[in-house]
This record gives sequence, structure tokens and C-alpha cells, in this order.
Amino acid sequence: MYSSGNNGKLFATPDGIEKRIPEVMKGIHLAEKLGNTQFIMRAYDKNVMIASINGYNSTSNYFYDKMLKVANGIQDQISLGNIYNGLGYNCCSIGNYQEANRYYNDALEIFCSYKDENYPLETLYNMGINDILAGAYSTAIETLGVVNESSQLMKKSELRLCNLTKVQGLIALAAARLGKYHTTRLYFNKMKRVLDFFIEGSKEISDFYLWDDDLFFYYFIDAVIKTHEGRHEEALALFKKARIYMEHSKGSMFVTFYEYTIELSKLYERMGMTKERAALFQETKDFFMAKHNTICVKKLEQLEQNGIWQEEECTLPFEKISLKDVNKYMHTITMEKDAEQRIYEMHSLMSIQDTINYSYYSDGIHIKDIIEKFKHNFDVDQVIYIKKEDNTFIEEYSDVALSFTKQDYTEIEDFFVENSNGFITSQIDGSFLRGEHIVRMFPLRIISQKK
Repeated sequence: MYSSGNNGKLFATPDGIEKRIPEVMKGIHLAEKLGNTQFIMRAYDKNVMIASINGYNSTSNYFYDKMLKVANGIQDQISLGNIYNGLGYNCCSIGNYQEANRYYNDALEIFCSYKDENYPLETLYNMGINDILAGAYSTAIETLGVVNESSQLMKKSELRLCNLTKVQGLIALAAARLGKYHTTRLYFNKMKRVLDFFIEGSKEISDFYLWDDDLFFYYFIDAVIKTHEGRHEEALALFKKARIYMEHSKGSMFVTFYEYTIELSKLYERMGMTKERAALFQETKDFFMAKHNTICVKKLEQLEQNGIWQEEECTLPFEKISLKDVNKYMHTITMEKDAEQRIYEMHSLMSIQDTINYSYYSDGIHIKDIIEKFKHNFDVDQVIYIKKEDNTFIEEYSDVALSFTKQDYTEIEDFFVENSNGFITSQIDGSFLRGEHIVRMFPLRIISQKK
């Protein structure tokens, strides 16, 4: 089941799909005979994933319907919530925003009855995208704002669906549509703090695997800001860069291509590039017509002809649980998880302290043993332990292939003398800029330090 039927082109249409993936269906039929519903759900979910990432939402819906019957039969609430999320996403992709909102509300009600922070955040993220495409920009900012704030409270740099920088890019876009360019710049700078550091350390486009959406919004939002500031040539160059990453992430193009066309068409109009503007609209309309999204096609036609479109009144309410209550739920979950983590860390530190105490009476325990235990208990990948003795810097422990100059050692020492209680940061943290000159001495993958 996992080793076959992985070619995305097989999923272009639901008509005859089961005949095109015979080995996968053979596995599913065998699982049905054995009553292995978990395997059946995984098999259908795999088919949904392949169809979705290639933009074949009608095929995705075909398998979601099959999953829905299985999940209802076994009363699997988490699976039902995920299916509602998926169906909502597919409704959103064809412009059925009200129906998408209903599915998302059903999912949110299910997920907020379980003590898990990931599912509600993913649902809110989907709702935020739906809000933007429907033109409900204020609601989008509020909804995605909860995702951003909750993720930062939990020290998450990513959701299971995307990186946090994409969420910030979506907020920046919604703010720009409302003319709130101060907010747009604020969230763009949050993205920039992370992605600048990431881009500088990468050489090949393959280094950006799974970051295509983030890099699209990085260049796209910068282009939107430059267009607003009248820096047209710079904006045009940024739009070209944004398109590269947009085309790499085909599953997101029902969002990104539409928004890209709206903003680039404004720039083309200001620069008098009428032929390019007409060609862009035609290309985008053809794309959405092929996706059966007549809503987007209609809006694009109005925008092309009039420079504006008549935005229909679209209210996408939280029907079963309010955003305020979801926010409270996320804060409660965060506090509970934080308390659990603190208890774990206390026990881990006591264990390490016992090892250190024992080392006074045994020659068999060295600094390496203590650091290895620290790494294991606190899920740390790499450590460098530097000791200064008689005005000489000595690396007592290091599992990173780095070499430092005396000036580097001095800068590190001065920084931690100033921050004597220790320092920990990441690119999503406000303290990152304060320690950036130290972080840059280390490999790209290392984005935190502990004294």
C-alpha cells in the first residue's frame, strides 16, 4: 500500500482512480476482510495526501467520503475532526467559503473537547485562509493572531501543516488588504528575522524543501510593501522571485496564485504594463476554471475590467465555540503542558545532580558522561562546553566540527558575562536580535544556546 500508487498524476480525476492504483486497493480490500479499520483509514489518508498536495481536490474528496463512512462506523472522533478539516479545505479551494466554515466549526468543536493543542491550531489556520479568500480580513487577522500567539507561548516554530512564518505572512497580507501597512511591516519583520538567517546559510534551492510557502510569502509580502511605497522596479523583481516558490507548492496555489495575481496586477497597472497584466489574468482564470472555482474567476474578471471587484458580504462566524473561548482553551493547555515540563525538568536536573555528586567519589564518571545525560534528558542535539583556565580557553566537550578564534571566544565570554543567568533564544523569539552575533558563529541548524 505504501510502496505503490504514489504517482500524483494517477489522482488527476476520481473517475477510475481505483483501477489506476490496483495494489493500494488490493491492500485496502484485504484490510476490510480482516476488519483492520486503522489500516483502512491510513490507506485512504495516504490517497488524500497525494491528491491534495498535487491540487486534485475532487479526488481528495472521493477518498474523504470513504474515510467518513469508516470513521462514523467506529466513532473515531479525532479522525472525524480531521476529515471535516480536509473537506473544509477542499470547499475553500473551489470558493465555497460558507460550507468550508461549517466544516471547520464542526472540526473545532470536536478538537476543543480533547487536551491537544495541535488540532485546534491547525483548524484555526485553515479558517484564517478561508477568511482571507472570502475577503473577511479582520476576522482572518484575529483568527491567525491566536494561532501565532499560542504557538509562540508554546515555543513552537511550526504547526504540523506549516511553519509559523507562513502564518505571519498570511496576517501581513490580510493587514495590507485593510490598508494597515504598519501591521504588514510588523509581521513581515517577524518573518524576515527567521528567513534571512535561513536563506543566508543555504546554497541550493533543494535546501528550502518544505519552506516553499514561507519563501513565497517572504518575497510576496516584501513586493506588496514595495508596491505600496512606489518602489516599482524592486517590487517587480520580488514578484518574480515569489513566483518561483509559488509554483513549487502546487497544493497551495489556490490561495497563493489568486493573491499573487491581485497584487501583481496592481503593479502592472501602475507601470503601464497592459499586455503583461492581460496575460496574467488569462493565465490565472484558466487555472481556476480548471479547478472549477467559478467564484475566483468571477472576481478576477471584475478586477481585470474595473480595477476593483464588488466584494460580496461574507460573514464566517464561529458557530459552536467562540474564538475567545478557543483562545482561553489554548492558554489552559499551554499552562498545563508547561507545568508538566517543569516537573520533568526538575526530576532530570536532580538526576544529573546525583551523577555530578557521584563523580566526586568515582574516577569512572567524567564531564562527557554528565553532558551526554544532559543531552538525553533535555532533548539537546549538540553541545559545546568551553572552560577558561589561566586566561586560556579550553573546549572540554564538543560534538560540533567548529573552530573558534581567540576573538570568538572573547566575544562569547563577554556575552555570557553580560547574560550571567543564561541565554536561550530562537528565530521566533524577540530576544534573537540581542544574541544574533553569537548565534551566527554556529551552524545554521543550531538556533538556541544555553549557558
